[in-house]
Amino acid sequence: MNTTNKYIYESDIIDFLRFRDSACYKINVFAEDYKGNKRHTAQIKLDNKGQIKEWKGNATFWTTLPTNVNFNPESIATEKRSMPLLKTYSYGVDGKLVEINACNIINNEPYSKHKISYVSNNIYIVHCKESHPNHSIEINEKFFYNKDSKLIKRIKEYYDKINKTETNYIDKFIYNSRNLIVTKNTTQSCKWEKIDLNVIAYSETTYLYNKHYQLDSALERWFSKNDDEEQIFNLTFKYSDEKSDRIKEVLRSDGNLEKTRTEFEYDKKNRVEKVINSDLKNNRKTITRYERE
Repeated sequence: MNTTNKYIYESDIIDFLRFRDSACYKINVFAEDYKGNKRHTAQIKLDNKGQIKEWKGNATFWTTLPTNVNFNPESIATEKRSMPLLKTYSYGVDGKLVEINACNIINNEPYSKHKISYVSNNIYIVHCKESHPNHSIEINEKFFYNKDSKLIKRIKEYYDKINKTETNYIDKFIYNSRNLIVTKNTTQSCKWEKIDLNVIAYSETTYLYNKHYQLDSALERWFSKNDDEEQIFNLTFKYSDEKSDRIKEVLRSDGNLEKTRTEFEYDKKNRVEKVINSDLKNNRKTITRYERE
């Protein structure tokens, strides 16, 4: 499993658009929060091609559990995250994913619908609508690829109808002659209609590679039109071996030396088996495990 690309493009370990694993038919995901509380967060069933056909789990599902989350059953937020959902996946005659429908298992009410449109070989659009009590959002994502099937632009538009908020992200990716990403530029805009506030932020991430063309380090700079202060993050990467695209560890630090560490463990087929997130400043650690059948 290429965790280098997953990290750069911020893809989930179980990426619903591209995920394939013909060597198993079911994946169970378990998470342990920083207090040691454990939860079975998802069960994913695959078809005979290794594509996702059914997903059952919490309304909010993390590929890797953040270090600030705990599963306190008395927490209202936790109860919302624990809403049991059933998602069914539909594919076209060409095998491409075209639709995902989700419903609340308890009352069978619709929760969300994803529709995927393939404009051309190099462009596709994902449209999502979520509508349920106290929550109504629309999400549009557009992906643009070059002739080498490398992602060059990604647009995400998020609109919350009830809270009247709109958030847009635009990512642009630049590659070198070896088709390795060297720069990612991001523009983020957030608009709150109720209080007439609009915030625009920018980031630039530069990537450096070692002699084996593995990602060695990255420098991420964030700055905003509304704030003169710049945030800088340094990332360093370690790999399982010298020829692998499988990341073993990512260490992230900012100007105040606050550090987080993400560790990946793999099974014998080189698939992610465990992800450990550590907040080194607050001495917190969470674990996400993937068990395949």
